[in-house]
Amino acid sequence: MLFRKKGRNLLWENELLVIDAVIDGLSEKARKILNKQLDHVVFVQRIVRKEVNLYYTRGHRNYNPDVPELRTSSYEQLIALAVLRHEQSGELNKCKVWLVKSCLFTLEFDILPKKREKMYAIDSVQILYDPSNEDQHDEMN
Repeated sequence: MLFRKKGRNLLWENELLVIDAVIDGLSEKARKILNKQLDHVVFVQRIVRKEVNLYYTRGHRNYNPDVPELRTSSYEQLIALAVLRHEQSGELNKCKVWLVKSCLFTLEFDILPKKREKMYAIDSVQILYDPSNEDQHDEMN
């Protein structure tokens, strides 16, 4: 039997660092849903050393009925900005975190940290949108 990695095991340490910092800044309801979404990730695409996309199914459609969704007011929703600091050089690396179709989908880095580069720490996280905050939905409509 073949074993395929799934969920958090597909993500690199610095990607998880950002995701966990963002999740920690959200409401309890959003944290639970995003953690469940992460359990269903089956493929991670890294594009041109800048962007990381999470997929919940294999193939051309990124829809899985078992993946819980968050309520958003638009197709794409920027939910957070995170800043990583390189522990040796002090260089900053910004990352935007996006929901697409109500699921955690894109991490957009200035420069994607290398797979085995474990010398980053979170400098700051700014939550721009909490998907479970009903007041935000009313303001955006």
